[in-house]
Amino acid sequence: MARGVFVDRSEAEQTTRFDAPERDLREVTPIERSSRNEALLIRRL
Repeated sequence: MARGVFVDRSEAEQTTRFDAPERDLREVTPIERSSRNEALLIRRL
């Protein structure tokens, strides 16, 4: 906002701390090298 650039934060404001790990598991984890280990850690939460 300081530079006059609007960033829509509505999706971030609607995401709960319980939704974030599930979203990470779907979108980010599969493309990482250690995806299997990270998936196990996320599921433990």
